[in-house]
Amino acid sequence: MPDVAASDGTTVAFGALNLQSGMAAAAVSDSCSDPATVQQLDEMKVVLKEEGLLDTLSKHQGKESLANLLARFLRARKGNVPAAVKLLREDLKWRDDEDILGLRYSSASQVLRGQENPAGKALHDAQVPSGLLGHDKMGRPVMFIEVGGKFNANKLESEGELVHSHLQRFQWWLSERVFDTVEQGGK
Repeated sequence: MPDVAASDGTTVAFGALNLQSGMAAAAVSDSCSDPATVQQLDEMKVVLKEEGLLDTLSKHQGKESLANLLARFLRARKGNVPAAVKLLREDLKWRDDEDILGLRYSSASQVLRGQENPAGKALHDAQVPSGLLGHDKMGRPVMFIEVGGKFNANKLESEGELVHSHLQRFQWWLSERVFDTVEQGGK
């Protein structure tokens, strides 16, 4: 649910985009102390250690605690440990294949090829103003994205020389920037 909407309904700031926030963060933290969940999380850690994935996982986890991160995958697969590990394994593979870690530490200009195509980046910024504004009173990241009638994919491609893959990577980049600001408790 949006935290803020402009009077014209086109500008929305989202708190903690797709992350646990408020009561959901507390629920994850609380569920991590449940004895059955602790046992499942320990099972996941053993499998990940045996597969040599803990180092890869720690590279990508950001500031979120390992217990909260694993609990999200466990919850996404309704407590099924093998399915949660499979999902996490697939996520880590995708992150490595797409160099998401490198993307996380890039600038918007690098992602949108601003050095070699400054007109394309300027056109994108004019059509899709967005950014990380800071944090709300609860410490959750606040992202600004203006949505509305300005976006024109054909114009971005023809005039800005930005194709779908550039726009997709920019969205991944923006999400990763938000994820990187999330603290231990899902805030």
